Amino acid sequence: MVAKEFTGVNPVLVRPLTEEEKEKRGWRVEVNGEVVSGVSSARLVNEKMGIEITYGMRSEGFDGALIHEPGGGGSVIVPWFVKDKEVYIGLLEQNRPTLQDNRNVPRGFLDPGENHFQTATREFVEETGFVDLKDRVVEIPGPPINSNSTWFDTSRPGEGVKFY
Repeated sequence: MVAKEFTGVNPVLVRPLTEEEKEKRGWRVEVNGEVVSGVSSARLVNEKMGIEITYGMRSEGFDGALIHEPGGGGSVIVPWFVKDKEVYIGLLEQNRPTLQDNRNVPRGFLDPGENHFQTATREFVEETGFVDLKDRVVEIPGPPINSNSTWFDTSRPGEGVKFY
């Protein structure tokens, strides 16, 4: 294994597959519609956005992709209010090409240079159309979470999804 191949994702988390593992697993890499043979690891990097997708043998003992994004997964605002001693959670109806009739809370990934708080407030305004509520948004105490540890790398200090 050559550690310098993995500048973004920790090489302990993802390593190239051995020849035996490649034969057993059967993954195929295509670039511009053309099959690239002999691939034991791969990276897709967007330096401007700070995103890296790495494929190889995961430290958990299975092969697959690992995604690293700035901040490790973004921010979520959970809009809520209390009426007549009942808590109401505000959800958005969103239709996306991969999921129809989706209900979600305002959330999103960090843009380059943003912190989690800036992301949370920006996404709330973008997704609800309501005015910026920076003075009313507070971080919910607790450590960040990894909303999908199968795919997302949150191994760096302070990374993960934060709630507001």
